[in-house]
Amino acid sequence: MVNLTASTPDISVVIPTYNRADILSRTIDSVLQQTHQNLELIIVDDGSTDGTAALVSAIDDARVRFMPLGENRGGGYARNQGIKAAAGKYIALLDSDDEWLPNKLELQIALLDSATDPKVAAAYCTYYERHELTKRDVFIGTTHAGDIFDRLLAGWCPPSSAVLTHREALLEVDGFDENLPSFQDFDLWLRLAQAGYRFVVVDQPMLIKHVHSGLQVSTNPAAKLKGFEIFEQRWGQTIQQRLSVQTYERWAAQHLAYVQLSQFRVALAKGKILAAWKFFIGMTQYLPHSRKLMVKGFLFAILGSKRYAKLAESNAVKGS
Repeated sequence: MVNLTASTPDISVVIPTYNRADILSRTIDSVLQQTHQNLELIIVDDGSTDGTAALVSAIDDARVRFMPLGENRGGGYARNQGIKAAAGKYIALLDSDDEWLPNKLELQIALLDSATDPKVAAAYCTYYERHELTKRDVFIGTTHAGDIFDRLLAGWCPPSSAVLTHREALLEVDGFDENLPSFQDFDLWLRLAQAGYRFVVVDQPMLIKHVHSGLQVSTNPAAKLKGFEIFEQRWGQTIQQRLSVQTYERWAAQHLAYVQLSQFRVALAKGKILAAWKFFIGMTQYLPHSRKLMVKGFLFAILGSKRYAKLAESNAVKGS
């Protein structure tokens, strides 16, 4: 049993979870097996109705803290509760279906501790997407460092599971926007960058993000659309002013086409063929920016999830 209660943890890992008892152990193990051991793990249970509580209570490690919220309040609220309760100088967020490689935190904290610029507030890493249907890892390696505000506005965004952040910086910008049902990571990093904080990068894949379908789209298109509308109201004008109207139009078209693609796939899964193809046709209004998404949606419908996944992961469908 690891017992570090005599010292204050320098890293607080926050895992929000909702009904993921079947896969949560994998995520927890990847935290407790980190080479950097001076940490606490805060598991925020966002109203789970499965065996999450029993699973966590069986863990024999004094670094693990369990925070049951009692009701489902959403990912932003759950993450914020974990951040507020944290004792560590740094916050590492981890989605409950992702996992870290063993030295992820060690490399990131070394980078942040050695930074001479007081505005360096976050370190992120590159990562793999592990496609569950084919068990293949796809490397995601685009990186930007320093002032990344314009890069974020242009559409690039590191996943929260890849980032280690100063807790005080997160609190300064009020953490996650709990009114956003989507775009939560995107919005938080933009507010940090807008406040003058800088990002550094561990240019090694230290995260495995698990992709659970052949076509990675939202299963809640309504939430995606609402999130987009709030996000667009907050950042749309800034994108036009700092980048260009053309960049904004391309950005908006791609996201709205993505919502249509999500609706297409959900309808297809429910056997509502006519409704599905109406959503597919709806993507044509966003051409030419929706062309790649339309190709992906069409191939997914024709091939099915397993065959599409194999095709996409062999790079026949670029960017999947």
